[in-house]
Amino acid sequence: MAAAYLGGSPETLVEGPAALPLTLLFLADTLRMGAAVCVGLALARRVTSPGVALLIAGVATAADLYSFLAGPTQTLVEGGPDGGPTIFGYLLGYLLVWFPTFGFPLGFALGISDFIFLALFAAMSGHLRLRHPLPTLVLGCVAVLVAILTGLLLEIALPALPFVALSFLLANAIPLYSSFIDRRNV
Repeated sequence: MAAAYLGGSPETLVEGPAALPLTLLFLADTLRMGAAVCVGLALARRVTSPGVALLIAGVATAADLYSFLAGPTQTLVEGGPDGGPTIFGYLLGYLLVWFPTFGFPLGFALGISDFIFLALFAAMSGHLRLRHPLPTLVLGCVAVLVAILTGLLLEIALPALPFVALSFLLANAIPLYSSFIDRRNV
């Protein structure tokens, strides 16, 4: 938060790129992602069955879609009644990882929750012995990239969590299916 408060925000890049704001933004984003990964790894230790992993993927996707389409995230992004940012909109900036792009200092952003769930799904994959966590992590990163590219091509913001949850299901489809078949035959 200190790095973001001292000038590590994308708004400071509107006048043009500068070394200090870019460095502070990089530091703030790196620390946000590191904290998100730690939270995801800690949460994964509490998941004890593939059924719970599926429930987490489904509920997280539904909650993210609701929040994005009609809930708090939409309200925060749209702003207050006059169209201006609210205090919660400013606070939202602390929960986003910003990726400035050429010509657009604000670029695009991903929520730290996307990184929490990416780490959670990769760790659950290894913890539940569904499959090795590396394929889950790689496919999750590809899913985030697909979400970003789709949003940029369609020129709309898209939530990345549904893409990440789908990648978890695809990477672990056979082990998940096998765990339910084995449990039914017992």
